Amino acid sequence: MKKLLTSLILALASSLTFAAGSYDGIYQSQAGSTGYYSFHQNGSTLIVAYFDTIAASGVNISSAIGNVVPTNLSYWSVMSGQIVGNRVTLTGQTFFATCNETTGATFESNGTITITLLAMSATPAGLVSGVNCTGAVPIGSTKVLFRVF
Repeated sequence: MKKLLTSLILALASSLTFAAGSYDGIYQSQAGSTGYYSFHQNGSTLIVAYFDTIAASGVNISSAIGNVVPTNLSYWSVMSGQIVGNRVTLTGQTFFATCNETTGATFESNGTITITLLAMSATPAGLVSGVNCTGAVPIGSTKVLFRVF
């Protein structure tokens, strides 16, 4: 019976697959930067989550813990795209879902990633809010990301 259970467990464990692509990892644009990019690859699909903070001036947030007027706001963005060769075009929303973003990423032979902002436009929520999606980062801006994990 022990042999049967051991064989069953080994068979099940060997049939499990995990998404672990060559570009998986956490990247940062420079030492001391507050922003982190988390890259996750499964086949030719890439999902990227970006975490950062922006200055907040006089924003009053009401929550279960009470009213808070933070000096910085943390935000995150999620983008996805299909890898072709060593490049991917990522699309998603950013800045509290007020902006649509299209970013190009090139995976360099030295292990870094060069990202370029290709397009930004306001979402319906952004139009209502009157945000300037290209005000923070101009179209064509590039960053070089270094793997930290």
